[in-house]
Amino acid sequence: MNVKSSPFFEVQGQQYIALYPLFDEASDEDGSVYLYRFIDHGDEEPGLENIEADVEFEAVSDAFNAWADAQDFGDIDLDDMD
Repeated sequence: MNVKSSPFFEVQGQQYIALYPLFDEASDEDGSVYLYRFIDHGDEEPGLENIEADVEFEAVSDAFNAWADAQDFGDIDLDDMD
């Protein structure tokens, strides 16, 4: 599965990232977005952690939605999305 990522975004001092699959019309993907906590381990490989707490997930989801709303999606023809 090919994925695209959002830029890192911060919520309450912690960094997060959103991953979403790239798909074409023949794909059965549902357009889900996967939110993860980004962990910087310094000199080691960075990591991603699942967000398990509902309160944290809601705050991260709200921040991602605000970022997505601010993006310029004006070139998308909504009539072609059927």
